[in-house]
Amino acid sequence: MRKRHRHRGPDGQSEVRLRVPRRLALQGDIVTHAINLVVTLTGCYETAIISDIAVDATGTIYVVNGSLNTANPATGACTKIGTGTVNTTGLTFLPKGVLDPAGEVLVGYDGGTYELVNVTTGKTQALGYLSKSPAVTLSSSGDLVYTRDKHLYVSVHGVGEDGKACGDCLAEAAPLTGAIIKSFGDIKHADVYGLATWGFDVFGFTNGEAFFQMHRTGETLTITDLKIQNAPKAPIKFGGGATSTL
Repeated sequence: MRKRHRHRGPDGQSEVRLRVPRRLALQGDIVTHAINLVVTLTGCYETAIISDIAVDATGTIYVVNGSLNTANPATGACTKIGTGTVNTTGLTFLPKGVLDPAGEVLVGYDGGTYELVNVTTGKTQALGYLSKSPAVTLSSSGDLVYTRDKHLYVSVHGVGEDGKACGDCLAEAAPLTGAIIKSFGDIKHADVYGLATWGFDVFGFTNGEAFFQMHRTGETLTITDLKIQNAPKAPIKFGGGATSTL
C-alpha cells in the first residue's frame, strides 16, 4: 500500500480504517470526510462473517471472523492466527500502559463480556462484563474505541440500569474490566457497527450508511451528522471501524 500524506491533528493523524460487508476495507479521512478503497479482503470472508477489524500502532490490520486473522494491506490476503475462537463484535487496541505496561493490547466485547484477545495465539480471556446486574441486558452493538484523552467508549443496545431500552447508546467503560462507567443515552442512530476517534471526539459509522460525530463536553454528548464527500452510488453499509493507537 502506497504511503499517503496524513492530515495532522490532536492525535497525529486523521485516517481511520473502515470495513464494508462483506469484504471491502476502506480508508476514511475524518477531516475531509472522504473515503477510499484500501484493499479487498480475501480468505477471511468466504465461509464466515467478518465481525470487526482493528489496527495496531504499526499499521497491522486484524480481522475477526470467528477466529483472529491478519490482513495483508497490499493484497488483502488473510492469515489465520492460532486455533482460538474469537466472537467479538467490536475490537480496539489499548495503548501501552493502559492494560499492559509492556505494550498495546487488543480487547473487545463478545455480547456483554469484555475480552482480551491474544494476537499471538488467537485466544481470548474474559476480563469482565458491561454489567453484572441480571436486570441489565446491555451488550455491544458493534464497536469500541479508546480516545486520546484516555476514555474507552462502546456502542451498546439492550436494557440499561435505568430499566429503559437502549439502541443504540454510547457508554464509557472501564479499560481494565469493561464495566460501564457512564451511559450517554441514545445516540440517534441504530446499528453503530463502527467507531473511530480523532483527537478527543468519537465518530460513528452505521450499517444504515450514516456517519456522525460525537463530542463530549463534561457529561454532555453533542451529536452531529456528517456527509461523506465522495460517496459512491452504491450504498455503503459500514460493518466496522478502526483507529491505530498512534
